[in-house]
Amino acid sequence: MPGPEESAHKVDRSRWQLLAMARRRWAEIDLPFDCRLLRTVVDEAPMLAEGLGMESGDKFLTDYLSLDLDLVGRVLGWLEQEQPTEAVPLAVAAATRALNLIGPFAEPGNPHGNCDIVTVRSQGEAAYGAGG
Repeated sequence: MPGPEESAHKVDRSRWQLLAMARRRWAEIDLPFDCRLLRTVVDEAPMLAEGLGMESGDKFLTDYLSLDLDLVGRVLGWLEQEQPTEAVPLAVAAATRALNLIGPFAEPGNPHGNCDIVTVRSQGEAAYGAGG
């Protein structure tokens, strides 16, 4: 059985179903702890989707691998920017990218996360009690 990291370009088309299964297991088991392979999985999704008779690479990602496309987009942006050489948890990449895009203090009335120190201090006092 091919490993999830093997390129679909190098795996015989007759074995793409096995590669897709390996990638499904990777998405369920390894992706939460190391998201670096996500770029390859996304790049090859249209090819595997076609080989499996699915309508698109997005369908392969969402229906077969159970991935959220918005999350995938955030993580891919972070991976492209940071290019990590060691394992990075999916949640770390997604959260870091989200903070870089919208700021750490985003909320419904403040979608870009703009803040001032007075707001941050008053929120902290309300949450933890005054007198720090």
